[in-house]
Amino acid sequence: MYGEHTWKGIFYWLALGTAMLVMLFSVYNKYSFLVISLRTIIGFLIIYFLGIVLHHIWNIMDVTQNPPQEQNRIDYILGEIHAPERQERKEQENIFPGQINKEMKDGIPDTDTQVELAKKMGWGETD
Repeated sequence: MYGEHTWKGIFYWLALGTAMLVMLFSVYNKYSFLVISLRTIIGFLIIYFLGIVLHHIWNIMDVTQNPPQEQNRIDYILGEIHAPERQERKEQENIFPGQINKEMKDGIPDTDTQVELAKKMGWGETD
């Protein structure tokens, strides 16, 4: 996403903004010049190095995942890791391809069943 130089710049500006806020509140609370300087420097260093350390921890824990070679790449991108296995099982279970109602394999259902289906779908009702 971002290069190493860009991350350091982001942490630098974040730490600088935090240090300015610490300095502003220290001046507002009328601390001495030495205390204001120490608080500002320490605040900057804590935020800057905390950001750098968290970025390094993030890089260490980041694991690059390589898609398996025998799978289709689109299946891996969409999260379908076991798609080929699932497809083989479905083909074995279904004799008829597509979205065919298994109850209709012997023909169209009788009239009573068709009426019942139409009522369940809301057809034939008048408002």
